[in-house]
Order: sequence, then C-alpha cells, then structure tokens
Amino acid sequence: MKRAWLSLLFFILKLVLVGILVVAAYYLPGDGETQLRFVDYIIDIKTGALAASAVAAIVLTFYVFKFLAWVKHLPAKLKQQLQERRLRRAKECLLESYSAMSSGELDVALDMARKSKGLDKANAFHEIFEAQALFMAGEFEQAELKFEKLRHGRKTKFLGLRGLISMRKKQNRTEETRLLLIEALKDRPHSVWVLKELLDYNLKHLEFDKANTVVEQLRITGHLDKQQSVRYQALVAWLRAVQAKRLGDQSGFETHASQSLKLDPKLTAATLELAQYYYHQGQTSKCIKILERGYENLPHLDYLGAFQTVFGQEVALDQYRHVENVIGKKLDHRASHAILATLAIAAKLWGQARLHINILNERPTQLVYALFADLERAEHPNHSQAIADYLKLAVQGAAEGEWMCHNCHTMQLSWNVFCPSCQAFDQITWEIPAIPTHSVALIK
Repeated sequence: MKRAWLSLLFFILKLVLVGILVVAAYYLPGDGETQLRFVDYIIDIKTGALAASAVAAIVLTFYVFKFLAWVKHLPAKLKQQLQERRLRRAKECLLESYSAMSSGELDVALDMARKSKGLDKANAFHEIFEAQALFMAGEFEQAELKFEKLRHGRKTKFLGLRGLISMRKKQNRTEETRLLLIEALKDRPHSVWVLKELLDYNLKHLEFDKANTVVEQLRITGHLDKQQSVRYQALVAWLRAVQAKRLGDQSGFETHASQSLKLDPKLTAATLELAQYYYHQGQTSKCIKILERGYENLPHLDYLGAFQTVFGQEVALDQYRHVENVIGKKLDHRASHAILATLAIAAKLWGQARLHINILNERPTQLVYALFADLERAEHPNHSQAIADYLKLAVQGAAEGEWMCHNCHTMQLSWNVFCPSCQAFDQITWEIPAIPTHSVALIK
C-alpha cells in the first residue's frame, strides 16, 4: 500500500516537472529564435511545446482517473487488510488455545478460544475448541450447549455428536449414548471411531451378537485385518464365557471358552480358566492337554499356579517331572526356567535349580534375586546374610515383567479385556522393562 502511494507521488512530481519545462520552453525564447532545424526538418519550438503539453495533459488525465479509481477502492482494500490481520490473529489465538488445552491449562485455553471467536465470528473452529475446553474443565452445561450448536451445523454435525457422546459416557447416561452413536454412524457410516465405540458399548452391555456384527463391519471396511478381527471375535467369545460362568451356566462356559481358544490359542486367561474347569470336573487329562496347548502358544509365569494345583497331590520330585513334560516344547523359554527353578527348589534338586537360575541371571530381575534367596534358604538355611542380601536385591531390582495398559499407561495386576483404570478395550499387554544385563556372582 505504501509503495503504491509513493509511486503515484513520484509520477505526479515528474509530470509537474515536465509541465514546468514545457512552459519554460514556450515563453522563454521571447523575440529570439523560435524554430529548431533538425536535418531537413524545421520545428517550431512553441508548437512542439504545445504538442508535448497536450500529450502530458492526456497522460496526466489518465493517471488522475486511475488515482481516483484507486481512492474509490481504497476503503475496501483497507477493510480486507484489517480482516486478514484479524484472521491471522484469530488463528494465533486458536493455536495457543490448542496448546494450552494439550498442556492442561484449561482457563488459558478457554480465554484464547473466546478471543479467537471475537476476532473471527465466522470460523467454527473456535466453537469446537471452546466446547472441548469447557468439557475438559467439567462445565458440562455450557459444553452441552456448544456441542448441540455444532451438532445442528451442516459441516460440524459429527463433531457435535462426538462431543455429546463423550459427555454422555462421562455421565453414565447409557441409553442416550447408544442413540447418539447410532446417529453418528448414520452421519459417517465408515467411521472407525464410532464403530469401535459401538463395539465397546455392546460388549459392556453384554450384547454379544451386535458386537460380532460390529467386528465384521470393521473388517469389511478395512479397519481391522483378518488377524485382528479373529482376535476380537475370540475376546467376544471369552466375554460370553465369563458371563455364562457368572450365571452358573457351566456348559455355556465350556462352549464359549473353547471357542475363544480355537480362535486365539494365546488367550492365557481363557486357557487357565478352562483348565481349572476341567480339573474341578475331574477331567485331569483334558485339563493337562489344555495347559500344554496354551503354554506352547504363549508361555507365561501365570501357568505356575495352575501346574501346582493340578499336580499338587504328587510329591515334589514328580511335580517337577510332570511339569517338565507338559512344557517340554518350550524348555528354552525364560518363563520355563523360572517355573522349573521354583519346582526344583521345592524338590531339593539343587543342581537343576542352579542351572535354571543362572540362565535367568543373564537378565537379573526381582524374580531372579527372589529365586536366589529361596535356593539359599532351602539349601543353606544358616546363611542368613546371603539370604538377606538376595532379598535386598529383590526389593531393589526391576520387575520380571508387568501388565501395562497402552491407553492410559498404567500398570495392572493382571490381564483383562477391559482396562480397570480407563476401561479401554484390549489394551493390556505383558511388557518386559529394559534393565542392565549385569549378573550377580553364580551360586557355587
């Protein structure tokens, strides 16, 4: 804008200068020579000056009209520049609102969202951020008004529905949650978020057939691959088994638990529960077969308790041998060494216990130090100082592993389909922490 003004000013100055020169050329010659000879042409100076003045007048008139047109459009251009500046400031406020919301500074987030709204009333984004900030701050009444407004907007309908669904879940208004999810699915039939929310809702409300339908939809729309969809179907079958057991339906429990393991043999919880069921039914061979198959697919320390229960009537030495046969295909696994070391100590097989513990000691953990202490206590009960040292290391050492929810990043005592802390579906996995690989002195 400034450059345009300066250019126009310099041009006007040039025209004024030309005009002065033309006037001077016309009047200054006086009584003297008023003609100019150029080769064979004779040019009258006054006539040339008049012609130059006429051209200058035409050019000046053109630029005057151009200047007047520019002045006419100046208010609109100034308004546009101011609007662009306001929009730029609104975007900056919106970005600051998002940053503040992410860091938990909800008051700042609300303030920035409102400033953005004041600068740019046509932008829907500040409404979205303000609604989200109000929801996170627990101001549900105001948040609901904002989400309802978004819900009735043509382009913001889904965002409003999503906000209302989150609010209804927080308020435990289950029926309204279901209706809003159905409305959201109609608005966006291929939304993976809505489908997973529906799956979560159906499972928690024991609507297992509907849950399987949603799993199939997720697979068809490409949001789940074949392996994931089979895993989800296995979990649905396992929840059916849990519900049947809760209702005292033993036959239903067996049917659904077997189905879940057929779909996903790595479901340790289903393996252990079904094995316990067969054990109490007196079907020991079936129980052992289930444990053997489950351990082969996914070895874990959780099997130790089941082995001790199933073979509890045997002498300690026979327990060790039976378990060794059951886990024979996975003898090199770390969990196998830990289980066999425990049973070897109970059977007073000191050499075997040392062998397994020293292999485990390649990655020393609380469990390894506890086994060192148990072996020392069993073999040398008078070595109280050594036992105390191992127990101290066990307290200070890293965990052998831990059940971790990938959604809320909290440690859990055991695996579950739904996280006890955040209720996330199928997010708990067994995590092995990274620890130094130095080892303590081997037991002689």
